[in-house]
Amino acid sequence: MLEEASKLGYSTFQRKRSDIDIIADILKEAQKVKRKTRIMYNCNLSYSQLEIYLSFLLEIGLLDSHSDQRSNKPSFRITSKGSKFLSAYSKLKTLMS
Repeated sequence: MLEEASKLGYSTFQRKRSDIDIIADILKEAQKVKRKTRIMYNCNLSYSQLEIYLSFLLEIGLLDSHSDQRSNKPSFRITSKGSKFLSAYSKLKTLMS
């Protein structure tokens, strides 16, 4: 993922959040079914960043994509695997603080 971010011009020195933190933010947002725009705005990501993270999370099974019946646009929701990841992330953050 870092390779794709560097292609977009983001160096690790400019970043304020780690990949894991961004992934956790996206998963928290997707606990209720959300569309791309809501996730992008609420997680403070650019569209290109969002595309990278969503494709990664869908590929590894932490998010699931559904078509919105009204607008036929994709919506995203956390999977049970994603919930387990989020729970482990929260425990780790607690241990580190």
